Amino acid sequence: MLHLIFSLAGFNRARKHLTTEDSIVFLEDGCYIAQEVDGCRTYAIESHAKTRSIVIPSGLTACTMTNFVEMAVECEKSISWK
Repeated sequence: MLHLIFSLAGFNRARKHLTTEDSIVFLEDGCYIAQEVDGCRTYAIESHAKTRSIVIPSGLTACTMTNFVEMAVECEKSISWK
């Protein structure tokens, strides 16, 4: 499952559904809490973090919108948490 996290509220709702097999992409204001997750493959949209003056932590992978679209196409299921 690909979880798209857009905010702290969305992350709090998603948290109980996350498994180690999932991938998480932090977008928009979700980038503020991106460093709080471990145990999953985690990504942050580089341009969204940069806009918010956030340095992407070493445990996360920075990705472009192109990378994000590729992940979304490859993943069988995704869910947005706003």
